[in-house]
Amino acid sequence: MSMWVTMHEFGLTINCDESGWDTRKVRLMFFGPPLPRLYGEDGQTETLILQFRQSDLDHYSKSWDVYYYDGGLGDQAWIGDLEVDAEFISALASATSIEISNTDLELIYEFPGKGTSVGANEIENVCGIR
Repeated sequence: MSMWVTMHEFGLTINCDESGWDTRKVRLMFFGPPLPRLYGEDGQTETLILQFRQSDLDHYSKSWDVYYYDGGLGDQAWIGDLEVDAEFISALASATSIEISNTDLELIYEFPGKGTSVGANEIENVCGIR
């Protein structure tokens, strides 16, 4: 199961399968051209902050350990697994935007939250994460 959000040449995918029933893990991939506040070299590791903004000005934050994959021009991404729970699914479902920040809390990129409720429902049903 995959869900994705895109804006311009940037994208964020969330993948999982039936193993989620046991592991409660999803794989996230943030891809696009290099960014000024997030430059990477192949194999480099970082911690990013994933935030789901809510319409009531509240938000959900989770640290995300990632590594940088550089397969050449057009094939670059920050990738990492994340253990999630019902709170993550609920926050994703009601997100008005999805923000990725560095550990200094500088915004790296922001995606619209449109359609995230459908993706959250799929993660819950297909991957068994509740």
